Amino acid sequence: MSKKEDYRRIFKSTFLFGFVQVFNISVKIVLNKIIAIYLGTSGIGMIGLYQSAISILRTFSSLGIHQSAVKDVSEIYVKNGKGNNTSRIINIVKKVVIGTALIGALITIVMSPWLSRWSFKSNDFTIPYIWLSLVVVFNILTEGYLSILKGLRRLRSLAKASMMGAAGGVLAGIPLYIYFGEKGIVPALIATSFFTFLFAFYYVSKIQIDKIKVSIREILFEGSNMIRMGFALMITSFAALLSGFIVRSYISGVSGLEQVGLFQVGSTILSAYFGIVITALVTDYYPRIAAVNWDNKLVAKELNRQIKVGFLIVGPLIVMFMVFLKPSLVLLYSNDFLASSEYIVFAVFGTLIIIASNPMDLVLVAKAEAKLFLLISLFYRSIEIGLFILGYELGGLSGLGIAVTVLAAFHFIIMFSVNRWKYKIYIERKTWQIIVFVFLLTFFSVLTNEFQIVHFRLVIEIILILTSFTYSFLIMKNNMKINLVGWCMEKIKLRFKK
Repeated sequence: MSKKEDYRRIFKSTFLFGFVQVFNISVKIVLNKIIAIYLGTSGIGMIGLYQSAISILRTFSSLGIHQSAVKDVSEIYVKNGKGNNTSRIINIVKKVVIGTALIGALITIVMSPWLSRWSFKSNDFTIPYIWLSLVVVFNILTEGYLSILKGLRRLRSLAKASMMGAAGGVLAGIPLYIYFGEKGIVPALIATSFFTFLFAFYYVSKIQIDKIKVSIREILFEGSNMIRMGFALMITSFAALLSGFIVRSYISGVSGLEQVGLFQVGSTILSAYFGIVITALVTDYYPRIAAVNWDNKLVAKELNRQIKVGFLIVGPLIVMFMVFLKPSLVLLYSNDFLASSEYIVFAVFGTLIIIASNPMDLVLVAKAEAKLFLLISLFYRSIEIGLFILGYELGGLSGLGIAVTVLAAFHFIIMFSVNRWKYKIYIERKTWQIIVFVFLLTFFSVLTNEFQIVHFRLVIEIILILTSFTYSFLIMKNNMKINLVGWCMEKIKLRFKK
């Protein structure tokens, strides 16, 4: 495959799953609006408590199989194509996922009295939690089946399953919320999760594989590496949840809920604004490196391509975001939330660093380095808590933003060192040049917020925006042989012709 085709494939998958993310978020916005109208704040609070419990139970019970299975499926598929070995691993993944789903249901049923008391200070919600065991089952099955599509690089099927599942789930839930109010919450959650699973199941069932009988002993033996890596991923997810909870609890105890709200708004905006791009990038990147994880040269090539594409796409977006930061805060929230900018202007550099470090992080996952991955993650999270508290003590919201960037830089150094010394995987000179240039553009766009002369600031902001877009388009065209504007126009013309 040519260099041009390699980059075109990355851009296509990024835009595809970027659109999927935007679509799913839009669907959720519509659903949340309807819930707010018909159920009010108490209904939203009840759904929030149910969903928090479901998320924890799903994360714990699934053992991270939906992430680790991608590696096994993609690796065997690249080596063997549509042969018996691929059919075998898909059958094993299905059975392991079904097993973890049943474990999730059992844990939810057993824990239902305690979940009711912890969530609502009452035993009255024990039966609803028992019914919600179905949601845990469908969620685990959905994630497992989608991991098969990811591993096989069935990107269109994956996108369709995600979008149709989200839309179908919402359409099934809306009537229940409207006609039954709070009594319809549990049935709506079950219906939503069922329809999401249904579309994932449908697209996986279309894959032609041989029916191979696999014994329980073989499942346990061959699935042991999958479970080991998945368990490490599960623990790191819990560590991240725990760290976030501790930091927010500390801020609440020291300064009250208002500061927690400002911090939450800042972190939510950064994760929502750039999370779409990061998720879209990773969706196809992880299966690519997992499929060739034994060849460090190929992994290094994919890593550098991923970082380049990530920075070239995010560069113009981040410049525009920083230029219109304060108007955006007022538009999305109100003048009361302008103080969140104190956090964002420093934390945004941490977000940029994550775009470079996250692909290196996934190299360990692709290579199934469970122990090393877990050790680094737990060490990183333990430092995160102390650094965030120190940052807030010294500089308030600005200190928190600085802490985010320092922590991201620390994580980058660790992952850069591990990839360099353990696997001889380097970041190329051209990749560094793109990283540095985008950082400089971001730095100057942050500085423009401090300019007091309006006309001067406006001129500088226009120059920065034009420079960021021009730079990205020129690098894509000259170095990657991708004419993004021409390619997009070509796609639009084809759509109109159809």
